[in-house]
Amino acid sequence: MIVNEYIKSRQFDAAMPNAYFWRDSNRMEVDLLVEDGNSLKAFEIKAGKTMNDKYLVNLKKLKELAGLSDNDIACVYAGDRSLGKYVSYRDFMH
Repeated sequence: MIVNEYIKSRQFDAAMPNAYFWRDSNRMEVDLLVEDGNSLKAFEIKAGKTMNDKYLVNLKKLKELAGLSDNDIACVYAGDRSLGKYVSYRDFMH
């Protein structure tokens, strides 16, 4: 649902970034990859309202495989505040 909302919110942008889903042969997956020019951002999306380090496991694996930086990965969650790698749904959509 969040991925659909993200795409809908940007569908009229002049340069809408490409959005993807990633899964490897071991069924490790990341919910949203956003390609914008030469930049790639990865987001794991969780319904939980509390921050949990388990949410970052797949992001860290993809970061290692794709050569992403710490600034290129984040977990979008249902909590009220953004902190470090955790971005509230409200902040993500604005």
